[in-house]
Amino acid sequence: MGRQKWLEEELKVLRRLPSRKLPICKRLTVSVTGGSTIRVYAECLEVLYAQRCVERIPRLRGEGRHHIQYRHIIEWFVRKPGAFKNYRYREDLFPTVRFRMAYDSLKRERTEQRAAKEYLRILLCALGHELIFRECRVLFRSCDLLVQELLAAKRDLTLTSMLKQFSRYDALIIDDIGYVQQSREEMGVLFSLLSYRCG
Repeated sequence: MGRQKWLEEELKVLRRLPSRKLPICKRLTVSVTGGSTIRVYAECLEVLYAQRCVERIPRLRGEGRHHIQYRHIIEWFVRKPGAFKNYRYREDLFPTVRFRMAYDSLKRERTEQRAAKEYLRILLCALGHELIFRECRVLFRSCDLLVQELLAAKRDLTLTSMLKQFSRYDALIIDDIGYVQQSREEMGVLFSLLSYRCG
């Protein structure tokens, strides 16, 4: 008897079903860059660039929820690994359980500061591998080695040629850029590379 009463109450407020199929996604025109599309699905957002899905973000429901993509912030943490310890969303910087296990293992064997620095390097390598799987050309160099190559090219008057070679890569991952003390000349060639790529 109780169920019948509840059904009658529900039937009073139920509306008719739509006459046609509802779309599975809603297309929004968002001014990001030319060739970009954002699709809004019931359970996720997709970011497309040149008709390729470059990002899939799960939809979060409820209050106080967040989703941090490590690849969007790894650059800052590599430069300032001390911030990793107290980062509010630090758990989001472990993409899988394996990454968490790697960090815990590093903490057992090293100081917390050293463990954080090495773990962030692992994340940086993971980013490089992810880009490679997306068919991007990636160059990984330590800052010391890169600076020495640039200085040698400058001495041999082939710096412009080398900068053009580096521009063929979609991503340049420079390890230890924030830790190496450089002379004015070393900073100059490094700045030349960065301004050439960004300009």
